[in-house]
Amino acid sequence: MARATVTRSVTVCQKHASSRKRRGRRWCGKIQKCIRYSRHNLRSVHGSSRMSETLAALFVDPRTIAGSRRKYELTSDEIDCARAVATEIVGSNDPVSILTAYVHDRIRPAYGLSNYKRQPLGVLEDGRGDCFETSAVTAMLLRSLGIPCRLVTEICAARFEPGAALAVLVPTAVAGPFTNGHVWLEAWTTDTWQPVDAQFDVSGRQRWEKARLQPRGGRFGFRFPLQLKSLDVQGAPDIDLSGRYLLTPFEGSRGAPAFERWRADVEHFRDIRRGRPFLGARLTFMLPRLRRMARNLEVLLAAR
Repeated sequence: MARATVTRSVTVCQKHASSRKRRGRRWCGKIQKCIRYSRHNLRSVHGSSRMSETLAALFVDPRTIAGSRRKYELTSDEIDCARAVATEIVGSNDPVSILTAYVHDRIRPAYGLSNYKRQPLGVLEDGRGDCFETSAVTAMLLRSLGIPCRLVTEICAARFEPGAALAVLVPTAVAGPFTNGHVWLEAWTTDTWQPVDAQFDVSGRQRWEKARLQPRGGRFGFRFPLQLKSLDVQGAPDIDLSGRYLLTPFEGSRGAPAFERWRADVEHFRDIRRGRPFLGARLTFMLPRLRRMARNLEVLLAAR
């Protein structure tokens, strides 16, 4: 969509300044009610429908989008501008896919532009940003329409050979030559969490698996995730998602040698704490394990 959409929406926002603050407060009651549940209780009953809906309600407030890199605080003006943009774009029964494709088309991957000083609307207007900024823009648009979504952070295997590493994007001293970090979203749709990754133009479990479970490399040099965790409303690591995305797709092969080896490696990386420093440097010495995971993943994908 043309850049005029954002400009036109800003003009619309300026005409309704008197009512924005009142509309911005309507999220408070829902959030305060949900916060009564502790994080422990939410984790323990995460599979139940009623409590999953309660958990989803925590991630519907568009005023705060918190990630590991930055916590965005959106004003009423910004929320109304985002709602105007999203409303103009969405014209069917699948707003998540439409908005994901829109952000994918609008924002070109770029890294280290502003040290995360730009607000999501600024990223959308500039048309350039990294995976975290792209996810923040997508979250802003989805939440402006009342669709709950939460950020997911991961460490993923990149290209394993040193000559094909992502050193041009991530310094080796920071992430190691065989790993990279990535951020995407989960959106609450049809009573379940669905993956949403605007950088890959992916929405829905099947499309995510096709794009991300790549034993020999996918887009941006990523191969497959090693650690997956959702972030809570404050941007802290919350729920481990390794089983959902790395084991559940291969339940039909449970008991097979390739599945058991794959499961053991997934659990190995799941147990490595996400916040531990120099993870990439340690993974540099795990090249045989990563190559074995790639071979097992190839076998599992062929058996589906």
